[in-house]
Amino acid sequence: QLPVMNGDDRAVGIIDESDILVHLHREPAKFNELVKEAMTDKLETLSPQANIADLLGVFDRGRVAIVMDGARFLGLITRSDLLSYLRLKMPKN
Repeated sequence: QLPVMNGDDRAVGIIDESDILVHLHREPAKFNELVKEAMTDKLETLSPQANIADLLGVFDRGRVAIVMDGARFLGLITRSDLLSYLRLKMPKN
């Protein structure tokens, strides 16, 4: 998954492999279209101070968490990112 940024460095969407495949399905000419035609523009944003419970709500809605500090994009967190983080934090018994 990749964020789609505008000229002001604001996240305006997100795009992943499935967005591209669905958009291009059986129409290779669409490779010349703009990213905004295939991206998802329904963003779920969180502040850097959000907690893991906030992430779970975003994931339950089938979204990716976009981390923003005001208008500044800091990163994104996927369900896989959270699982990897939790796995690393588990006690090694």
